[in-house]
Amino acid sequence: MPGAQCPGARDPRGVHPGPPADDVANALAGAAQPRQQRRARSTVKIDRQVVSRGTQPPAKREVGSGATVTPDAAVDFADVRGQTTAKRALQVAAAGVHNVLMIGPPGSGKTMLAKRLAGVLPALTFPEAIETTKVHSIAGILPPGAGLLAIRPFRSPHHTISDAGLIGGGLGSPRPGEVSLAHNGLLFLDEFPEFPRNVLELLRQPMEDLTVTIARSNMTLCFPASFTLVAAMNPCPCGFYGDTTRECRCTPAIIQRYLGKISGPLLDRIDIHIEVPAVPYKELRGEERCETSEEIRLRVEDARKVQQARGFYNSRMPSRLIRKQCARCRGRADPRDGRAPDESVCTGA
Repeated sequence: MPGAQCPGARDPRGVHPGPPADDVANALAGAAQPRQQRRARSTVKIDRQVVSRGTQPPAKREVGSGATVTPDAAVDFADVRGQTTAKRALQVAAAGVHNVLMIGPPGSGKTMLAKRLAGVLPALTFPEAIETTKVHSIAGILPPGAGLLAIRPFRSPHHTISDAGLIGGGLGSPRPGEVSLAHNGLLFLDEFPEFPRNVLELLRQPMEDLTVTIARSNMTLCFPASFTLVAAMNPCPCGFYGDTTRECRCTPAIIQRYLGKISGPLLDRIDIHIEVPAVPYKELRGEERCETSEEIRLRVEDARKVQQARGFYNSRMPSRLIRKQCARCRGRADPRDGRAPDESVCTGA
């Protein structure tokens, strides 16, 4: 056939030889096959591809720096030996949405307690889930195909974080910071004094107003920031000030300079300051049963139901009602109230 091309050798006359007769016959036979048979084979081939693709595990995606979206079943308060006072303080903080500062030597279990605190918080309500999911969606850290978040977020940024990373902002369109990503959840700051002082001072306004406003020349954005702050720190740079088993080598001036990194107004916004001492060896070896996170969570949920029926959590209590509520808890009425004290509130009956 003149002008036909074939991968075979050239003809001496400069014309490419045509295809072999067998190839032409096979092509004609394929063209003569019914269209339905060809369509059936194509359908089988596509189905096999779909099945093979469906057996592959979905690709994993990083959720974000320091983010914990789903709770770890292995993390439980039953694993914590000792620290009865610290456990009680964390339960009160979880029930009343209080900010907590834990102070203790290295290895006393501050980080261990903070990670387990997230496991005793109640599940997000529907309005809270919508707000939290919106913030995570704007930040672009939602896993593929994820719906509404049901678990309260737990954010644990490194102490080298910038002010924009903690509060929000950045170049171009402002992005939510860690305080907004921890909305309706926990913000854990380990090695609290190691954070830059100017970054820590930025926490004062979100902790007071529960929102973050980022103003730019062309826009002003307001992100929610209703989080519970959990901070952990050593009592001194070496970590052994006040420890009965190890000697502290820091001078009073060094200790004062170390503690001075955290300002008074910021400490004033942290409701509970708890000392977390080192656990004795005998207590670590003990066989005493410890409460599980599930048992603690039930008490926290009951306490929050009472506060929700009242209209506000303990940490969000209006100042005009503090004297009245505290008078009831002490078992005596406020002179300006004119009502008898509620003994059931004081006794827990």
